[in-house]
Amino acid sequence: MFVVNMMTSFGLRPEELYDMPLEENANIMESLIILLPTKKTRNYKLTRRLKINLNLAVTLQTYFDDRSSFINFLNETHITIREPNRVLLGENGGTLNKSSITKEFDRLCESAGFRNIKMCLSMFRHRFITREVKAELLLRFNTNPEFARELTPALRDDVSRVVIRKTGHRDPRSVWTYVDEEYKLLTSDDNLQKLNSTKDDIEQTKNSLLDFCYRNQIQTKGRNSDQIDEIRKALKVLEHQLFALQTKKDM
Repeated sequence: MFVVNMMTSFGLRPEELYDMPLEENANIMESLIILLPTKKTRNYKLTRRLKINLNLAVTLQTYFDDRSSFINFLNETHITIREPNRVLLGENGGTLNKSSITKEFDRLCESAGFRNIKMCLSMFRHRFITREVKAELLLRFNTNPEFARELTPALRDDVSRVVIRKTGHRDPRSVWTYVDEEYKLLTSDDNLQKLNSTKDDIEQTKNSLLDFCYRNQIQTKGRNSDQIDEIRKALKVLEHQLFALQTKKDM
């Protein structure tokens, strides 16, 4: 699940997860920042610093804690760990190849019954980019509704430059297609596109709700109860919208 969480949350390339620095991410619960390497660029020392919410920090820290317990067990049984600073460890602390991440995901997909459906790790990256593009477009629509009238070259470039800071792309033009397609979806009257957009909104709202719940329990001792109730109400509204769109689609 650690691999799936990382791919879902950050749209990583497999080699970026493989080379993720361990010590630099030792205090994610306090910093709420994760450091990730960027591959496929001329500067291989380039690192992305991304903010994370408390819910995700707790999830990732759980893996790091379990990993430490595993290493302690191996040390107690006098098993040598070849690369103890790798985030991912193989059986008995053995070394994992970069290709092992992809092969293991393929094995899980096949075991889950997805044999005739295209499933690959790059789909997580595509979804991450799409989600970030959507967030940036909506932010600009809320700031200036005129942006929803036309996708200008300036708007496309502005959104792209912000998104590539998170994705690790070198050239803003690499995400232009994502901006074009997401802009069409957000400004279209097509019910199917609205349905997909609403599903995504519900997923993001649930993530926000989980984050507030964690903060409520750990940091504020219940002072966020009103905010949590507001998110629950928003979630119900979105679910009603989804049901209405689904009903209209099936008619």
